[in-house]
Amino acid sequence: MSARRVIRAVAALGLLGAAAQLGIAPAHAEWVRGEVQLNVRTGPGPDRKIIASIATGDRATVLEHGDGWTLVRIADGQEGWIPAGFLNDQPPAAVRLERTETELKALQERLENTSKETNELRTNTGTLTATNRTLAAENERLDSENRDLKAGARWPEWIAGASILVMGMLMGAIMQTWTARRNHSRVRLD
Repeated sequence: MSARRVIRAVAALGLLGAAAQLGIAPAHAEWVRGEVQLNVRTGPGPDRKIIASIATGDRATVLEHGDGWTLVRIADGQEGWIPAGFLNDQPPAAVRLERTETELKALQERLENTSKETNELRTNTGTLTATNRTLAAENERLDSENRDLKAGARWPEWIAGASILVMGMLMGAIMQTWTARRNHSRVRLD
């Protein structure tokens, strides 16, 4: 046991002892503290019969404080007396450590899952970005092809219009020539 733990244990015992002598019961003193194994007895005193035992990390409900002894109810429902000064309202370091390790393990699992999801999302983002680039290039190519086709699709109209115009002009010229010949070839008798 480290020097710090010994100092803390002595200080806690002193405070609990002072509180017990003043008749002040600690609020919710339910945890066996320190690295101990306590005998639960039928009455206050070392000569009383042992009915159970509790150890560090076990919970006990305080029912009454006596002279140097505390009446408790343990987890299995039995009631008995233990020496005063071995209870604390906070769980011992071993219990807190176990809880913290359990929480840490759960958080590490969540972190691993989140990291996996993040990597999957990055991979998906990369794939989607590449697909988007490919589709954008294909869209540009199709737009260009469409413009070319639209522009190319007009040339038959232009040629047809020009052909009609030229044909009309030729027919007009031919008709004018025929009409002019007819008028000259006729003899006028007037």
